[in-house]
Amino acid sequence: MKDIKENKKFYTISTNVLSSIINEFGEDLICLILCGSAGRGKFIENWSDLDYCCIVNKININKIDNIFKNLSNSDIKIGISFFNKYDWEKGFVTRHAYKTILEIHDGFHFLVYQKGDIIIPTLSINGLLNCKQDFFIAYQNFKRNALKYDYRKLFKSMMLLKKYMLYFHNIIEDDYNLIDEMIYKIYKFDGGHSSRFIFEQNRQTLLNYANKFSNFLDKVQWEKHVI
Repeated sequence: MKDIKENKKFYTISTNVLSSIINEFGEDLICLILCGSAGRGKFIENWSDLDYCCIVNKININKIDNIFKNLSNSDIKIGISFFNKYDWEKGFVTRHAYKTILEIHDGFHFLVYQKGDIIIPTLSINGLLNCKQDFFIAYQNFKRNALKYDYRKLFKSMMLLKKYMLYFHNIIEDDYNLIDEMIYKIYKFDGGHSSRFIFEQNRQTLLNYANKFSNFLDKVQWEKHVI
C-alpha cells in the first residue's frame, strides 16, 4: 500500500479520522487504510466519499458511534468499515471490503496507520464474483426504498446493482461510464452515461432514470446471466 503522506489532498482529513479513532480505541487500533475511490485514483470532488477500513483488536459499537458523531461535520462524507483483527486476517469481511482487499494486493489504497504486523488475506476473486444472493437482496431493497433514498444513495444503489450485474460476467469495473457501456453491451439497457447525474443534481431526472432502470430489471431473464 502507498503511504498517505504521498497525497496531501487526503492527508489532513485522514489524520483527523485517525485521531478520532485513537481517542476511542487507543492501543486497540491496529491499522487504518484509506480505500474506495480515493485509493483507486477515481475520487470526484464534491461527490465521492472517503472510505476507510479500520482493523482493531475488539469491536465496540459505542466507540464506533462516538467516532461517527465526532466526524459528522466533515466537509467530505466519511465512511469507515470496522473489523476485528481475526475476521480481517481470515477474510471474514463484507463484499465491499473483500473488493478492497483484492485491490490492496493490486497496489491500490493508502496506509494511514499501522501498529505491528497485519496480514492482508489472500482471497479468490471468485468470492467476489459469486454475488447472486447479494445482488437480489440489493435489488429488492432498491425496489422497496428507491423513493425514500436521498440523491446520492439512490444513484449509488443503482451503480452497485450494475456492478453486480457485471460480476455475473466476470467483469470488475469502477468507472461509471465504462460500467454503463458494458451494461448496454451485455444487457441492452440504454440509459446513457450515469455520470451525468453527478453534475446535474436533478432529483426528478434521477427518479425518472431509476424508474426506467427498475422496469428494465423486472424484464431481465436472470437465468441467462446468473449461474
